[in-house]
Amino acid sequence: MKKLKLLSILFFIPFLSYAQKDTLYVYVDNGRGWEIGIPMGKHKKDSERRDYYPFDGGRNYSFVKKAGKYKDHSWFYYQSYTPSWMSRQFSYQVVDSCIFSRKDFKNTAWFNLTGYDDIFKTFYGEDKVIFLIDERQIKDSSKIYMVQVYFIFDEEE
Repeated sequence: MKKLKLLSILFFIPFLSYAQKDTLYVYVDNGRGWEIGIPMGKHKKDSERRDYYPFDGGRNYSFVKKAGKYKDHSWFYYQSYTPSWMSRQFSYQVVDSCIFSRKDFKNTAWFNLTGYDDIFKTFYGEDKVIFLIDERQIKDSSKIYMVQVYFIFDEEE
């Protein structure tokens, strides 16, 4: 009986650790404030064309929040060619468009209504998993690329 209990606990440990991850979703539309999908460069394996989203080397999505006379930047980025030793690995999912009705996406309106400190608190942390959908990259009405991105921000020295 003790072995059965131990096996049950060991079986559920991976699920418990994944449950501690906070999964967030960002929908990048062409609203004011976004610098959308700035390419981060090409990889030698890329062809000459740049229409292989999300496999085009990487992108950088920047949201500029004007706070008084200062601007606060936050970025969501991915690199599609990452060495295996990097902690921030590239991954993507092809999802159904019905995901919009099932998930709470942070969009331009949310960023405009939310203070920079609250944006920082929402996205910063090792326990956050962030997926992004770029409206320009929705290829057809049923299947969408959702790319895992990483949040970075301006730091004061």
